[in-house]
Amino acid sequence: GMNALKQLLYAEEYEIFFEEELDEEDMCPDACCGKPVSECECGPECEHCSCYEINKREASLGEEKNPAGGKKAKGKPSRAKVVFKRAKGEVKKKKICGPGMRLAGNRCLPQTGTQKAKMRRVGIKLKRAKRAMGGGAKKKAALRGKITKRRVKGRSRSLANTVN
Repeated sequence: GMNALKQLLYAEEYEIFFEEELDEEDMCPDACCGKPVSECECGPECEHCSCYEINKREASLGEEKNPAGGKKAKGKPSRAKVVFKRAKGEVKKKKICGPGMRLAGNRCLPQTGTQKAKMRRVGIKLKRAKRAMGGGAKKKAALRGKITKRRVKGRSRSLANTVN
């Protein structure tokens, strides 16, 4: 309910969003072929890399069918962005997707109408809870956000070691 949302907001969690797009792609080890994972042509029996499984999983994510059997969700699958989240002093890397998209592995896939409606309701409740906290909490969050931004300045934005 609403109390759970307020507790979530008071848990001192702040997110810093970086609009940098990740151009680098995961690479196959040099012991194998050294190519990007999407170009690796090893089979499932290769002992140097797991590119076959990764490519198979990403291909199945792209071919997802709409369970309701209605119109397909609009949007092109893309790669997730990496943000840094600080909770109680500890900085964690997290993958996020843009509006209208949902996270599946390292990819952002289009949301269905049902998923979008559900997330919209959650967003409205969070917005109301934040407004009820007042202006002082907003300033405090902005200050902590700046501190986190300075702390994570030189950190890697790769998908490795992300929490979700």
